Amino acid sequence: MKFFSTFSMTPEKVLLSRALNYGDGVFETIRVVKRQIPLFEYHTKRLKSSLQRLGITPPDTKEIHKRIIALADKNTDCIAKLVVFRKDYHRGYSSQSKECDYFITINPISSSRLCNQLTVSSVKLSRSKTLAGIKHLNRLEQVIAANELKNSDYSDAIMTDGRNIIETTSKNIAFIKNNKIYSPKLNNSGVHGVALSWLEDWCVENSIEFKWKKIKSIELSDYQAMMTCNSVQGFSLIKNVDNQVQFSHKSPIADKIKSSWSQLFKF
Repeated sequence: MKFFSTFSMTPEKVLLSRALNYGDGVFETIRVVKRQIPLFEYHTKRLKSSLQRLGITPPDTKEIHKRIIALADKNTDCIAKLVVFRKDYHRGYSSQSKECDYFITINPISSSRLCNQLTVSSVKLSRSKTLAGIKHLNRLEQVIAANELKNSDYSDAIMTDGRNIIETTSKNIAFIKNNKIYSPKLNNSGVHGVALSWLEDWCVENSIEFKWKKIKSIELSDYQAMMTCNSVQGFSLIKNVDNQVQFSHKSPIADKIKSSWSQLFKF
């Protein structure tokens, strides 16, 4: 693993880090292809917006781009993880600091298990308008939900807030019905993913209606097709949920989305 950090990784700095102690920061998981970062503008837009909400001054994103490219291998694809957190190494929840520190790690893309079937997680997402949409460092709900799947036939699960569908353990969700795209509302829970932001723009460019909607688990069968998406793995059609609710495995719109997405990473 290759890495870069803006701070010296002494035991004191690491052990007093607000990222480690309080989760006071955010992270981006960035796909890099032959030293190109196709979705970098989407990542930086979310990064700046999220840090602003946390009261942290964003880092120089041009410098981050340079650091990632310098660490990446020119011949292979990899994943850059950027963790940005409040620069303050004193104890206590409260902090007057608005400055940030960050580190970048580079790892090869690992082969992922095909995920075209989902279950519904028993873990419920917290509702918080303050944190909704942010990819913050507090991921305990996702950790517990992912651990719940370890001895099951599923590699991913739908997560709800106890009322409505929000996302899966690591991806956003998009439903297709009558040539329109519907995505669960993220105003109270969940992460507003980069792939989903790209999909919103793609729909505008292709004159396809995109709607945010409250969607309950009992309404799954109302939709013709279902996709999950994130910035690393792209878009996948889902066959069924709990082997009960079935979705079409063929969708012209989904095919167009997947084709446009794959073109982003061809260099």
